[in-house]
Amino acid sequence: MAYRFPLAAVLRVRESIEKREERALQQLQTKVSQLSQKLDELDLQQRSILDLRLKAIERSIAAVHLHSLEQSLIGLTEYRQALTKELQVATEQRDRQMLLYMASHRDRELLTDMFVKSKEIYGQESDRREQSRLDDLFNYRGLAKRR
Repeated sequence: MAYRFPLAAVLRVRESIEKREERALQQLQTKVSQLSQKLDELDLQQRSILDLRLKAIERSIAAVHLHSLEQSLIGLTEYRQALTKELQVATEQRDRQMLLYMASHRDRELLTDMFVKSKEIYGQESDRREQSRLDDLFNYRGLAKRR
């Protein structure tokens, strides 16, 4: 008789939940990474505008151009603040998702360990039954030869 784990359906569900939580975690990791990259690019843009502004002041350009650079800096600063808030929210979501994933991973591992242990016990019991059957067969043949 083949081995049948009584909690096989539960184990499949736990594996499915773990995979779902892992995918969600990966998506949030990607989002956090992308936001961090956007912030880095934004910092580069701000530095280049600051350099342009400094050069413009040294060359004494028209106030309209200087005002345009200042407006760009203000817009980038506001965008940076929005990105920073979004990054903070995404990081918090990722941290919560990490806890959910770790819990689902732990639950699945617990059932997997139960499955392995249960299968080992089944194998040992099966081996004992087989050995007992062989011993009985051997003893029966021994008795039959003596008669």
